[in-house]
Amino acid sequence: MIRNAKTAYRIHQLKATSTRTVWKTIRHHNTHHKPIPPLEGRPDFHGKCDVLCATLFPAIDTEQQIPLPLCLLTSKKDLHHQTRGVSINETQLAISHLKYSTSVGSDGITYSTLRRFNDAVPHILPHLFTACLKYAIHPSEWKTANCVVIPKPGKKSYSDPKSYCSISLLSCFGKLLETIVAKRLSQTAQMCGATHPSQMGAQPENSTIDALLRAITPIANSISKKKTTNQNPTWPAVLTLDIEGAFNQVNLLTLLEVIHQRQMPTYLVEWVAAFNTDRKIAFGSDRQSEQPQPYRCGLPQGSPISPILFLIYSNAMLEKQHYPADAIDTSYVDDVCMIQMSHTVSRANTHLEERTECHLENGIHLGLTFATPKTELLYCLPLTSKDKNKSLSSHSPLRILNTTIPAKRQIKYLGVFIDKSLTFSYHAAMAATRGNKILGSLSFLWHHSQGIPTCIAHQLAMTAILPAMFWVSLAWWAATPAVTATLKVTYNSVARWITGLPLNTRTTNLLSLAHLPPMEAYLDYLSLRYAIRLHFLPANHALGPPCRQPNTHASLPGLHHLYNLSKHLVQGKLED
Repeated sequence: MIRNAKTAYRIHQLKATSTRTVWKTIRHHNTHHKPIPPLEGRPDFHGKCDVLCATLFPAIDTEQQIPLPLCLLTSKKDLHHQTRGVSINETQLAISHLKYSTSVGSDGITYSTLRRFNDAVPHILPHLFTACLKYAIHPSEWKTANCVVIPKPGKKSYSDPKSYCSISLLSCFGKLLETIVAKRLSQTAQMCGATHPSQMGAQPENSTIDALLRAITPIANSISKKKTTNQNPTWPAVLTLDIEGAFNQVNLLTLLEVIHQRQMPTYLVEWVAAFNTDRKIAFGSDRQSEQPQPYRCGLPQGSPISPILFLIYSNAMLEKQHYPADAIDTSYVDDVCMIQMSHTVSRANTHLEERTECHLENGIHLGLTFATPKTELLYCLPLTSKDKNKSLSSHSPLRILNTTIPAKRQIKYLGVFIDKSLTFSYHAAMAATRGNKILGSLSFLWHHSQGIPTCIAHQLAMTAILPAMFWVSLAWWAATPAVTATLKVTYNSVARWITGLPLNTRTTNLLSLAHLPPMEAYLDYLSLRYAIRLHFLPANHALGPPCRQPNTHASLPGLHHLYNLSKHLVQGKLED
């Protein structure tokens, strides 16, 4: 009787699911609270908090760090006398771009409350924020973070504090001001030369896709070149690195000196100093929460201003005096990708070692270095090359920080698996697996022949399954048969899950009843929409508009592929 009652309640719950309640249903189903086991022999709650704080937010050793030499950095423009208050339009623009689903901080004030308050009295917030910038004040209530600890999936042991990631919940009031200051810092950093266009993320008109295209396009152009009798072709070697510690390794005094030497506005320097001092954090886990405790650790997690501050800080490490055509650098926050074109592998390794050593020397003054366990190396070759199946151990070794970096068949950069010939077959297999995994996690929404309405299943497919499968597809999709065949199996499975139709249903009927477009048309549409955006980028953007590359193979992704999709629109040959 109890089992029948549970089944009846479950069927009723699924039938009553709407577009607003489906995420609540999924969240309740996926919530399985498990207490954190003892960490480093500390079973009590406060002991676990101390261990997590020391591991996730380690204190910076400032005594061993070499001070930043005076006049080490240069500036393109002197802006240190510039000052400006916060206007009503600036505040309204920042509020209009806020994510209203963001969790609140310790004060409990939501973004919706701030929006309604600003609509009622639009002059209060600008006056308040102007005073904060003028007198270099960031209230202590805005510098207290509630830290929620979440276990990382797939870890062997959760008794290790490194098996957890933290989510810092800050005051929405403070984050609104930080959003305004972050935009100002980004603009002044570009004017002063404190950031470079090749640094993606935390800057306007930049995204993960831009960083991937900047890395993939030169590789595609290079491996498409035909071998001539006069000279050997140049093949690209790709080295991906990760700045160790990232936000946690930023020294406040050194950061202020970097901003000062870049001759950025003094009022921003003073406010950043107030923003990043006397911060507190309160850990919460096992349904308990501690009192806020002071801590000193780099840039605060979860703040809108931390990414741009890190770009300014890390640029002092990654900055180069010269930018030769055969050496391409791209970075997305703390993920760095270095491409070296060369005739031989040994010569490419030599150049990569020299470039890396130059960055490491600059990083000594900043306390920054690269994490060698996360460093990956890839030698790219054309699909028809005779050396494609050559043993990777036959190549000369590349060494960084006294560690040998072995070459791989494919490397992972910004969530995309890049193989040596840019076929992306391995990445397509991983993307299909990811889609099947999410599809399996949603199977509980069906109970035999009954479940959620078809429109709700379609919404989940478009907002949860397909975005995970086609993550940054604009950078790797080129409609090749191998990738298409791999992804289509999962795509059709999603359509079958939406409709509940049997396996022998024709694909055209299946997609029509599921209200899904053909997969190739859907991915081409996403690429075309992005390609149109590229034609309206600023002149100083690292990518620039897509252009024709007649020598690049049509089956390879990159800017040339986006150009082929959008050239008819740009030339005005399509009526619509």
